[in-house]
Amino acid sequence: METPSPEQQALQNPIILQTIFQNESLSTKNLRLVCNLWNEIILSLPQPKLSLRLTKRSESKKPSNCCDAVPFQTFCVKMEPKLAKCIIDYGCQKPALHSPSQRSSTAASRLLHVCDKFSQIIEEVTITFVEADFVPTLYEILQNCCPNLKKVELYFRPRGLHDEYMPSQSMIPLRVKPKLTSIRIVDPTAQFLKMTQMIINSAPNLTRFFYHGKRYPNLSRRGTVKWIQVDMSRMKLKDISNCGSTNGLNEMLDHVKNHLRVLVIANNFDLHDVQDNINWGDDDDWNDDSDHEDNVANNHELDFEDDNWDDDVGIELSDEDDEDYDIERIAFKIPKMKSLKMFENHLVDGFTCGDALQDICTARLPALETLKLSSAYLSSTNMDDLLQNAMRSKNLFTGVKNLHLTDVRDPKSIIGLGQVFTNLETLSIRLLNNGMEDRLGTAVEWVGLCEELFARGLKNCTMEIVPMGIEVDLLVLHIERMKQCLLLMKKVKNVSATIKCMKFKEETWKWMDPFIRDNKIPIKFETLHSG
Repeated sequence: METPSPEQQALQNPIILQTIFQNESLSTKNLRLVCNLWNEIILSLPQPKLSLRLTKRSESKKPSNCCDAVPFQTFCVKMEPKLAKCIIDYGCQKPALHSPSQRSSTAASRLLHVCDKFSQIIEEVTITFVEADFVPTLYEILQNCCPNLKKVELYFRPRGLHDEYMPSQSMIPLRVKPKLTSIRIVDPTAQFLKMTQMIINSAPNLTRFFYHGKRYPNLSRRGTVKWIQVDMSRMKLKDISNCGSTNGLNEMLDHVKNHLRVLVIANNFDLHDVQDNINWGDDDDWNDDSDHEDNVANNHELDFEDDNWDDDVGIELSDEDDEDYDIERIAFKIPKMKSLKMFENHLVDGFTCGDALQDICTARLPALETLKLSSAYLSSTNMDDLLQNAMRSKNLFTGVKNLHLTDVRDPKSIIGLGQVFTNLETLSIRLLNNGMEDRLGTAVEWVGLCEELFARGLKNCTMEIVPMGIEVDLLVLHIERMKQCLLLMKKVKNVSATIKCMKFKEETWKWMDPFIRDNKIPIKFETLHSG
């Protein structure tokens, strides 16, 4: 018998394979079909990369069986139990075709079945529902099933519910789930705040909390929370509640100020981590003779189709209703946080940090190492104003090593950064396309403006051009100017400069690539080339 090569041996080594399969870029939905060994390793990964989707996401207008629980329950009879480690239920996909009672009863039947049958196996649960009468079922599942639950994601979007949902008197506090460390709640109207609070109270070891809503839960008894993301996407500016009110954001942050390490105020809607979803009933790819009882789909995130949601992501600040809006009403005030290492504020013009960023300086956040700031573009000069105001104080950020900025437009804001951030090691700036005729030349010139920062110890500088994929043709115009800009980089020693998200014509790249290499210019482009 032929001796297996080292490569073949490696591909049969469970320890090596487990390390390989945990790579985020790999699609385990196909890899698990290679052989039984690979399938077993993928289904046993500490962090699940496959999720079992209980309802097929239908993109067509044809009748859907999403409100028929029997097919899925039949599938469960012969299903590999480990596939239930991570489950997702999107709820009814065709609400116009099914009555509210049918939608609610089917979802309840499906979830009760899978959570009872695979109770000891389930570690992650993602549920979306539109009917308020489904809440008692959710309560029963969390109370009586899934003792090994590690992660809960709930998306409340009730139809026809105008008042806050009040749990019944029979709903006693949920049983403690010591392994539950991650909770993600999307409840725009905060109508299910009391249910959210019950879930939080059942997780004594909660470390990660994601929340999207108008009012905030109480985290005063959760001293283990290290990471919080507050999401403001798809909310009108006028609908953001006063942060200083009862159940406001300021109050919640005050509860965690002594132990929180990461705080993100987000203005995006990336609901799910990248993860492969197993669709139990996609007839197009179903194979009755397959040894594997499932097929896999490529859907990575949840689609919100409720009429109350806008199509565009991100908070809207340009509507007529918001033109005269008083930003001061938001009244955001970050407390002193002795352990916070990373702070991201993507709404710095609404959730202000002081007119000179003094509210988040090293004196108030002594452990802060990474800072990311961007605005919602209420003012075209907002980020520049903040940075230039900060320069008057100097030495505000002596501990920050990594700085990420979006929509800086004035070169003066870059030239003086070293006076404010005295120990920077990495700097990343997203340059928005605001009519720059020579975008590439501007980006290179801005890298050159960091000369003072390089002298102070800056090691990495990145300029990202937005929108991405702008095609640049320097074959005829600006070649000499571009070469001069690139040559200026030669005097910068021991640094790495990167310009991202540009697209070159092939003719342009033919002279630029060798020019950079031949002159040993310390700059690289993460870019696309077109023929």
